[in-house]
Amino acid sequence: MNIQSNSFLPRWLPLAVGGLLVLLLIGLGFWQIERGDAKRAERQAFEAGSRLMPFVDGTPVERFQWIRVGGAFDTERQLFLDHIVKNGRHGFYVITPLQLGGETPPLLVNRGWLPKTGDGTPVLTDDPAQSGNVVLRGRVGWLPRAAYRMGDSIPQRTEWPRLAVYPTLAEAEAAYAQALQPFVLLLGPDEPGGFERDWRPVGLGPERHYGYALQWFAMSVALAALLIWNYSKRRLS
Repeated sequence: MNIQSNSFLPRWLPLAVGGLLVLLLIGLGFWQIERGDAKRAERQAFEAGSRLMPFVDGTPVERFQWIRVGGAFDTERQLFLDHIVKNGRHGFYVITPLQLGGETPPLLVNRGWLPKTGDGTPVLTDDPAQSGNVVLRGRVGWLPRAAYRMGDSIPQRTEWPRLAVYPTLAEAEAAYAQALQPFVLLLGPDEPGGFERDWRPVGLGPERHYGYALQWFAMSVALAALLIWNYSKRRLS
């Protein structure tokens, strides 16, 4: 039996579908340009830095703002953020709450990167955190984010410290059973009490996003030219 499966399709349908694909490719190109602009603005903000500003509860801050804050480390309730790769090595970020005093929400401090031991667990045999009140300097940052994760980010248990896998700030607040400051302090590279620190924006640079945008635009032009050629060929046939 000979079945002509395409005999019932309108002749304009391939052109319409192709036109939608062209629009989709153009949209992807502009989306990559927006991503590139955002990464460029982020890089400029990081490189420009800012003057050191004292922080107290409620002080408005900006991304990558340099701040100075006083408090006391709570080393009894630390989070070790797993799956952090640095120069090809696997390890953890050490997150320590800084108690700001009274009823003020604590500030989470990312004290830097610690390599994994042979059994894959973090061990702080000599924690450099200072006891008592300290004054810290660092940048306004956030907890690292993952594109995808599975399961609970922080195990539901009472013991500390705890391993965590890319938790959100809300999940950290649930683990600590209290409100936290709405950002994380990235401890300055010259500050005592930390580990390996080399803070900088992560992910693709703006140039890569602009390059991807050019590829999407090129594909849209090629597809549009093919559609025009095919339509002209049909009209002449």
